[in-house]
Amino acid sequence: MTKEHKKIAHTLFWAILMTVLLAMPHVGFMLSFAVIPLSIWTLYSIYLSVRKPELRTNQLTRVSIWLVGVALVVGIHYFRHITTRQSADEVVAAIKSYTATHGQCPAELEDIGIDPQQLQDKLGMAGYSCDDGNPHFFYKVTYIVFDTYSYDFSKGVWKYRAS
Repeated sequence: MTKEHKKIAHTLFWAILMTVLLAMPHVGFMLSFAVIPLSIWTLYSIYLSVRKPELRTNQLTRVSIWLVGVALVVGIHYFRHITTRQSADEVVAAIKSYTATHGQCPAELEDIGIDPQQLQDKLGMAGYSCDDGNPHFFYKVTYIVFDTYSYDFSKGVWKYRAS
């Protein structure tokens, strides 16, 4: 194996490792720590590709590997965010429907046919309460630990809550 092939294999190994680790739930924010060094390295690789044409194929292959890894992490977290939000929107719609029909918010989600275990399977950590006739529903952000999205029933919008 040539030196150039070893560099590509080394890059592939680290990019796969980064992709697997950063694609996990609640870890997507860590990508921001990798983007800065990767950006500097990418600019340097482009510089090398221009200045030393014999390195061009190797450097551009390595840059492409990292770009695919970053794109996969972003795509996985985006998909997870969208599917989790759709599930959360279904819960909100059920709460609104119950409230409109009964004139008060449900005391518990079981009252509207939502099983707590199924909710946890779909949303991860989530919570609901009805305090003084006002429903409160939240779920854990899928790409960062400790933060949540909570639904503002009076305004009809999701609010990001940083811890």
